Amino acid sequence: MIETSECLWFYEKDGEESGPLFEVELLQLLKSGAVFPDTLLWTSTMVDWQPALELEPFRSVLREGQSVWDPNPRPWVRFWARRVDLAIYEALFLGFMARFGEHLADLETAVGLVMVLAMIMVETCLLTFTGTTIGKWLFNISLSTPAGQKLSFHTALYRTFLLWLRGLGFGIPFVSVVTMAVGLRNLTLNGESSWDRDGGTVVRHRKVSPLRWVGAFLILATFFICLTRIFWPEIQRQVLEMQKLQVQVEKKA
Repeated sequence: MIETSECLWFYEKDGEESGPLFEVELLQLLKSGAVFPDTLLWTSTMVDWQPALELEPFRSVLREGQSVWDPNPRPWVRFWARRVDLAIYEALFLGFMARFGEHLADLETAVGLVMVLAMIMVETCLLTFTGTTIGKWLFNISLSTPAGQKLSFHTALYRTFLLWLRGLGFGIPFVSVVTMAVGLRNLTLNGESSWDRDGGTVVRHRKVSPLRWVGAFLILATFFICLTRIFWPEIQRQVLEMQKLQVQVEKKA
C-alpha cells in the first residue's frame, strides 16, 4: 500500500501533467469533481500512473455515499434538467400573465423580454450561491470553476447569458428550437457546450436515482396538465370556429 500522507501528487489533465499537489489539495479536487475517478495519478513512490479510483485514500472519497462523479457529458440528462428549469420559469411567467396580463396586453413583447432577463438573474444567483438550479439539482448536476470552486457572480451571469443566447435563442419561437438542437449536437460531439467553454465553467454529474427521475416526471407532467387546462378553452373556441367555417363553405357549395 502506498503511503500518501507526505507524498506530492501529479495528475493528468488534457493529456498533460499537472501538479504537484499535497494529498489534501488533491482530495479537495476529487470532492469537487475537478478530478475524476479515472484521472491518472502519480507520485514518487509509484512505478506507473494509476486511476484515482484504484488508490487509497482517494478511493474512499470517491465512493463516499455510493456517489461518484461521472466525467461523461450526458447531454440528454442536461436536456431534461433544462426542461425542468424551463417548465418552472414558464409556469411563473404564465401565472404572472394570468394575474396581470389584461393590464399589459399592449406590452406583451416588452414583458416577455423582462421575464427572460429576470430568469437570467434568478439562474445566475442560484449558480453563484448553490452551484446548481432546481432542474440540475434534481438530476445531480452542479457547476464549478475548473479548480472546483464556486462560480463568481460575474462568471455565472456571463455563462447564463451565453446559454440563453446560444442555447435557448432568448426564448424566441423556432429560433430556440434550432439553437437547442445545435447545442445538443455540439455537446454530444465535443463533450462540452460553447457557453461552458467560453464561460470557463465545468459541469459535474452524479448518478441519477430512479426517485429523481420520478420527481422530474411529476414536475413536467404537472406543468403540461396545467398548460392544457389554461389553453383548452381557447383550443375549443378555435375548433368551433373552424367547424362553423366548414359548414358555411359546404352550404355555399
